[in-house]
Amino acid sequence: MVGTWGITACGASTPITNKPRGFRSPSPPPDGARGAASPALIETVDLYPTLSELAGLPIPAGLDGQSFSGVIADPTMPARDFVTHVSPRGGRLGRAIRTERYRMVEWKKPGDARDTAEIELYDYQSDPLETKNIAATAPETVAMLRAKLDAQPEAKPQWRRRNN
Repeated sequence: MVGTWGITACGASTPITNKPRGFRSPSPPPDGARGAASPALIETVDLYPTLSELAGLPIPAGLDGQSFSGVIADPTMPARDFVTHVSPRGGRLGRAIRTERYRMVEWKKPGDARDTAEIELYDYQSDPLETKNIAATAPETVAMLRAKLDAQPEAKPQWRRRNN
């Protein structure tokens, strides 16, 4: 199974999920649709509760993820309203939010003021290949997505000591 955000790596110490992918189920439950694709938004943290539910195990309380086993049974079923991820670039971190229609990235150095961020906004209905940043021409959409992103914790760099 691969979630809507396929797993890639931007460096040896930065496994992230930042490439949009469809969801496919190689072995669905008996009432599921084998090999069916779904546009459902799913995060990697959703895998554990999903596999737990499919295995008939209790889903522990307090997890960030949620089961998307319903999407396996019915690929047209929605999973999440949005997903988020963080990606490093040149000393800045990009906090991104993806909805069915939009992807917005807020690039800034950790701890810097919100107004120092560079914003990217892409509309998947008119530009599925993300060739035109429309942030400057869609301030209402940027404000709506930033409000959702602001409810998430601020991104922090993950430092890893090298053992030489």
